[in-house]
Amino acid sequence: MKTPDRGLKPIRPLGERGGQLKRDRVVGMIIDAIRAGAYADGDRLPPERALAAEIGVSRSIVSAAIDELEEANVVAVRRGRQGGTFVVSASNIPPGLKRLEVSDGQALEWLLEARQAVELATVTLASQRAQLSDIRELRRLHDHLATLVDQPRAFAETGFTLVNRIAETTQNPFLIEMVRRLINETATIRAGLPTEATPEQFRAVHGTFGLILDAIVSGDADDIRRAVSAHIAGVRTTSTPASHA
Repeated sequence: MKTPDRGLKPIRPLGERGGQLKRDRVVGMIIDAIRAGAYADGDRLPPERALAAEIGVSRSIVSAAIDELEEANVVAVRRGRQGGTFVVSASNIPPGLKRLEVSDGQALEWLLEARQAVELATVTLASQRAQLSDIRELRRLHDHLATLVDQPRAFAETGFTLVNRIAETTQNPFLIEMVRRLINETATIRAGLPTEATPEQFRAVHGTFGLILDAIVSGDADDIRRAVSAHIAGVRTTSTPASHA
């Protein structure tokens, strides 16, 4: 099904304000386009990359917005050659579908608190279920991460992959999904924000990943707790009031 042409501009560009808008604003803009009739039930939205370019935000922000709308059953994401993001029903839009507007610093702090609790459970379970092949793959990612300490964006993306991969070793779909969503939230906040963190700070975070992998192998509860706490503290040190990286 093709994107309809009803003489309406589906989603307006954000222009110079785009860097300050987060997922809640993008969710609202997509909802406004659906309510305005730019997209009817069953219509396909433009690809995420195209939406990101049109709106003026990163693709990760658009992806996170689509995730929220899919969870509310406003849209459905289908895979494959004929796939895409399709409007399920405008009637499914909850009256108050709106995110709390808080500063990036406050949102990041809440995320780090949540991540510490969830990642503690994740690493604990990973220590019980990770196979030798899993450990080897995690070590490979960790080694690669060491080469990216002077590339903030690449370091963050590989670090997120490593955290998600640790979650996958638990074989627990609920934990895997929780970690994925927390990582996506973190990526949304980081997207488009410059980092003032130094290679030394990223190198320290790399070191805390090493502690986590060692703790997974040892299985010691105290090692796991200290490693996760050190990792979250390390991530926190790469954040500054001006650029929560």
